[in-house]
Formats: sequence, C-alpha cells, structure tokens
Amino acid sequence: MYILMVRLKVGQAHIDNFIKASIEDGTGSVLNEPGCRRFDIIQDETDPTLFAFNEVYNDEAAFEHHKTTPHFKAWDAAVKNMLDGAVEVSFCRPVYPRGNANWDAHRPGAVVDSAFDSGLHVIHAPLPIKADKVDAFIEAVTLDGLGSTHEEPGCLRFDVYQNTN
Repeated sequence: MYILMVRLKVGQAHIDNFIKASIEDGTGSVLNEPGCRRFDIIQDETDPTLFAFNEVYNDEAAFEHHKTTPHFKAWDAAVKNMLDGAVEVSFCRPVYPRGNANWDAHRPGAVVDSAFDSGLHVIHAPLPIKADKVDAFIEAVTLDGLGSTHEEPGCLRFDVYQNTN
C-alpha cells in the first residue's frame, strides 16, 4: 500500500467551495482510478478551516497516475488560491490493519451504513513515538485496534499508519 496523510488549512471564505472541489476529486479517484483504494476527506469539528485527506493507493505508480487525471487537475487549479499556508504531506505504511484488509472505499453493490448519514467521529492525530519505543507502540496499538474493531459496535475503522520518514 502507498498511503498519504495530507493536512491543510483553507481560508474561511472558501470552505464550501473547497469541500465541493475535494469531493469531486475524491469521488473521481475512488470510482475511476483502479489503483486508488481510499480517499477520505476529513474536516476538523473545532476549526472548520482545517482538513485532512487519507489517501490509499496500491503503489506509488497509482498515486503518480492520480496526479495526471482530469479530476485532480481540476481540483488543483480550483483550490490553489483557497489554501491558507503550507500543505503537510506524510507518506506512510500501514501498521493496523495489515495483510488482507479490505482497503477499498468503493464496493459495488455495498449497502451504505446508516452511520454515514450522520457525523462520524474521526481522530486524525500525529503521535511522535520515541525511537526506542516504536516496536512496543506498534504492538500495543495493534491490540487496541483489534479490540476496538472487534468489541466496540460503533467503531467502523481503526487505521494506524507509520510515517515512512
């Protein structure tokens, strides 16, 4: 998997247009790019000018292809003047889930869960871990992810990524 975590800030006056353009890009990616597995657009509930994207591709080539598509080019042109500050991009590897997880956002014939009709609670937070504690953290967070996804009825996903840098 090739995973990007993108964090950005948008000018207050541009929020609605940014959301519209981003949904068009994300939808185009998930529906039309075979290598795009997931494209989540997350808005901070305490500061509506803050956004995060969680993009999952099969590999780097699929991501590079994404940047050549008409929907990405339209998004890029539309949002250039909406951004307020630098865009932060982290390239990541999956920690949990791993292996045979279903990464696909688009599942033909799938019934949309009623949870998606209302607001979801998403935690998107970088957690710096001391270098000598990384393995212990991965073990602990994997157990937390297993417990959350198997024992908490309201937990729809529990993704943990490690910045490759």
